[in-house]
Amino acid sequence: MKKLQVITFSDKDLGSENKLLQSCKKNDLELIVLTYHKQWESNAIKIKLLFDYLKTVEAEEILLITDAFDVLINAFEDDILKAFSTFEKDIVFGAEANFYFRNHRIKKNYQAKYPESETIYKYLNSGTFMGKAVHLQMLLDDIISKNQIDISKDASLHSFVSDQYLYSKHFVEHFQSSEKRYSIGLDQFHYLFEVTGGRSRVMNLPYITTVHAYNAYKLERAVLKFFGLNQFQSKLTDIYFDQVKQQFKNTITGTNPLVIHAPGTWQYFVEILDAVKTRKKLRIKNEWPIAKSSAVIIGAVCYFISLCIPFKLTI
Repeated sequence: MKKLQVITFSDKDLGSENKLLQSCKKNDLELIVLTYHKQWESNAIKIKLLFDYLKTVEAEEILLITDAFDVLINAFEDDILKAFSTFEKDIVFGAEANFYFRNHRIKKNYQAKYPESETIYKYLNSGTFMGKAVHLQMLLDDIISKNQIDISKDASLHSFVSDQYLYSKHFVEHFQSSEKRYSIGLDQFHYLFEVTGGRSRVMNLPYITTVHAYNAYKLERAVLKFFGLNQFQSKLTDIYFDQVKQQFKNTITGTNPLVIHAPGTWQYFVEILDAVKTRKKLRIKNEWPIAKSSAVIIGAVCYFISLCIPFKLTI
């Protein structure tokens, strides 16, 4: 009998080429796809899908929650459970270098309240997290109550747009609360979850400080998106794949993460992952003839501009 369930979300069939599906089969993991049978309007709907599913499982069941199209698992069940147990937390989220928070009105305030991190991976990412059903249910109950969400109405969740916003907001509030029914941890050393958010670039250039690295990504991302070139921000700077040991390695922390998540790369995740594993040059197609060279110029300009900004941007 399986001790772990891998849970993901989709509004369509994953397809045989899906890396999450393939890796679960390879590692003999039980994958359950929670399907949304309507038009996918926002990622916030994942909270409702998980909330409904939790009603059907035993309280002590351990669940690994992941995104569907930009995640690969590179470990067996026992290795994942062992890594999770070392945190001594009821719920563990992946952590990234980028601070993604949909509500700009309160974004700066919540970012300032985030607990300090010993690594550059300071902020919660909701694309990979893990815990027992009983604790995940408590987590969702708190989020639904505090944000006055009518869980019976999809529109009530769609108004928030992002599930990560709700989880990240709650993480800060939970951290500051003196009354806790369950504990939440972030995998800031990437023992279990590798999350590349904020650590993908057009070019792999050296960074002077963590603020410089943060701002270079933010500025580069914003300008590339404006010109429709953000697909070129796809060079993962912190991941190395050991061909002999068949393990991923984080070059910043020196750890061997078991679950690989590259947020926002779902259109090119297969190509990006293959480039990491084979160490070959990543090629992204674009109809604009000078697209790649334009992206390189933008990346270089943003890199140098970011050197002059002493504080973290909130764009």
